[in-house]
Amino acid sequence: MKSKNVFNGINYYFNDLKKHNALVLIHGNSLDSTIFTKQFEGLKNIPLVAIDLPGHGLSNRANNFESAYCLPGYIDAVKSIIDHLELDNIILAGHSLGGHVAIEAANEMNSVQGMMIFGTPPIGMPPQMDKMFDPNPAMGNLFSPEISEENAKLLAKEFVYNSKELESKYATMISATDGNARENLGASIGKGQFKNEIEIVAKSKMPIAVINGDKDAFVNKKYINELTIGNLWNGQKIWIKDAGHIPQEEKPQEFNSIVMKFYDHVFT
Repeated sequence: MKSKNVFNGINYYFNDLKKHNALVLIHGNSLDSTIFTKQFEGLKNIPLVAIDLPGHGLSNRANNFESAYCLPGYIDAVKSIIDHLELDNIILAGHSLGGHVAIEAANEMNSVQGMMIFGTPPIGMPPQMDKMFDPNPAMGNLFSPEISEENAKLLAKEFVYNSKELESKYATMISATDGNARENLGASIGKGQFKNEIEIVAKSKMPIAVINGDKDAFVNKKYINELTIGNLWNGQKIWIKDAGHIPQEEKPQEFNSIVMKFYDHVFT
């Protein structure tokens, strides 16, 4: 990943970028763009952009957090980078919260030709959080303004199936995230500041790849398997064996192979 690049307070990374056929990577709640380091290392032939959402990573902390730290605010941030880089014909690839951003942003952008979501159960109206996610005591921390060092470690442990190194990496990211981003995200969902994502993916004409770790401690497998996708790539949801909530880091070779195949499907 290249050095820090900033536009309107939003940090982003890119490789040798072309304006056409880029893969735009969006991270999850309380994480940052470095969860895609293995994709920058392993997918050198694909134009890549990875964005730190406002309040995360090296992006600015927002004073107007009620409008910045919500799905509409994150969509605006992603669209601003795409417009700034003059990207055309792109794939949006979103992890967890980033997947929700991708679904809703793709519905607004003619330049999006395909979508990848992983660790993301699309939200319906009204949201059925109890069906979307498996019960997990650590999950409340994802919407808490204050997280102790101990709770950051507990949450990070739930992100991972089997990697102490990644647990430590994620705990640091969680602690570094603006707590207002977590709290206001939860509040904004409660206010209905989201689109009907179930309807969007069901009606979508663009190819959508749905990928999850089979040991994900948060996402409800039954909910994902019963989800209707209008143009599901290869006609099946993909479950990566022995991977947790962040499969692109725990199983990067397998994940990158899937990305390459999907990329070729969309652009050839």
